[in-house]
Amino acid sequence: MIPQDIRLLEELTLNALPALQTIFYDGWVLRFAAGFTRRANSVSTLYPGHLPPEDKLTACEAAYAQAGLATTFKLTSTPDHEALDAVLDAHGYTHAPGASVQTLDLAEVPAPSGHADLKTTFDHVWLAAYFRLNQVADRHHPTMTQILSKIQTTYCQATIYDGDSIAALGLGVLEHGHLGIYDVVTDPARRGRGFGRRLMQHLLGWGCERGAHTAYLQVVEANTPAINLYAGLGFRERYVYWYRSRG
Repeated sequence: MIPQDIRLLEELTLNALPALQTIFYDGWVLRFAAGFTRRANSVSTLYPGHLPPEDKLTACEAAYAQAGLATTFKLTSTPDHEALDAVLDAHGYTHAPGASVQTLDLAEVPAPSGHADLKTTFDHVWLAAYFRLNQVADRHHPTMTQILSKIQTTYCQATIYDGDSIAALGLGVLEHGHLGIYDVVTDPARRGRGFGRRLMQHLLGWGCERGAHTAYLQVVEANTPAINLYAGLGFRERYVYWYRSRG
């Protein structure tokens, strides 16, 4: 069994950035979003099932082939998923790195400094800046717009300005006392000047004001500047995840 706290965090991530289509199959959650991000186009195996894994693999491969996507599994560093990882490896699924999932107790979060633009309704200015700073391909713009419009929980699109220009931005999603931090990015020309830290402080403060007791985020382990930023704020790793893909 997946530990309850890890399963909760995985459920929160599914809700925070919902796929365009979701299929539930004997404890497995199949997500589809036109190929935009692995997270939104992969299988999460969160709950106990009864069918043989090989039979379920065949069904998943058929579903993703019909969608024109590689069959991809998101796996966590838990005994159940490590066992499934071996099964997928034996079936020719290749490994791809994922991220470190980190959490922070919000009992003692310092007050943010400076000003941030915090929007709790859909902000097209924020989205346009997100596309530009992350160099998101034009073909993915409609999908990302749909994903954000499908968020059913309270969220905040936060922006830090440097004069009239956007220096940093990020997304906070609040559910069941947990604040998820997503899509944090700083303008490459303004990195190293504290904008990312200010943005994080404002998002954490926003969550605290609305009753959040825990913050969580996902960060690529090779992203050393982000790892250092989050460590300086007190985030600690809870588990890691990775992907297995075929097709």
